[in-house]
Amino acid sequence: ENWIYQFKNGKNMLDKLYALEHFAAQENPSEAVKEVYRLALQDKYWYIQDFAASVYPLEEGDEKAIALLKDLAKNSSKTDVKANSILTLSLLEDESFEAIYTEGLKHPSYRVNAASLEALMYSNPDAALAQAEEWENIKNYELADVIGYVYSEVGGEDKKEYFEKNAIDNDDMYERMYAVYYYSMFLSNMSPSVATDGVDFIEKWGKTDTGSYSKNVAKSSLKRIQMSFEGTAQALQMEANSAGLSKSQKLALENEMINYMQVAEKAKNAIQKIGN
Repeated sequence: ENWIYQFKNGKNMLDKLYALEHFAAQENPSEAVKEVYRLALQDKYWYIQDFAASVYPLEEGDEKAIALLKDLAKNSSKTDVKANSILTLSLLEDESFEAIYTEGLKHPSYRVNAASLEALMYSNPDAALAQAEEWENIKNYELADVIGYVYSEVGGEDKKEYFEKNAIDNDDMYERMYAVYYYSMFLSNMSPSVATDGVDFIEKWGKTDTGSYSKNVAKSSLKRIQMSFEGTAQALQMEANSAGLSKSQKLALENEMINYMQVAEKAKNAIQKIGN
């Protein structure tokens, strides 16, 4: 109650911000706290609007918040407010918001473009992939980040070349590291055969790239692949042990499990080969 009082009666932006930060650290906010967030979305300070838009726990049926966020996503003059409103709306994966995202793709701000592309991925993956391909050659960290994310989540095997090219043919150390980071996420969604080649690439990259943090990025990326494939292998083993399966079904699952474990072991060994 004291924090709610502070937000409603605070005399400056920091009074309100401290209250919102307190609520943002809580799980399962009450309706009274959500009402504070909704007030914040309408606040005279754009930074308060932005903070509320970035942390709002949006759920289906919260029509008041949806209306406020849609208005900010379409009409706010502040790019951060617009971008965070778009990202929060995307939590609902509602196709009816797609026109807002499509309009955001045309905005002059890369920040809004990136948010809109990520949001579009949740409601229309094919459209997001097509847009990402158009923007591949734009030199901007935020776009490079979200393109890598889109490809890692919904891209097919053909995106393998994109990650490897950007990990090598790029003068910017951070963009190379972005490429490897998202490449590992991409490989975690691929088949063992594709992932095997990817592990070899990341191991070699970790040994040869001249970036200050390249070895650490390579090792953490390989660890991500290892854990992902170990998890899938364990799930396959549990499925193979379940009742009601024929011998041929069990054998097929066990063989698949072995393939996943081989990738996990390969990634583990690659980490050791990179060394310190």
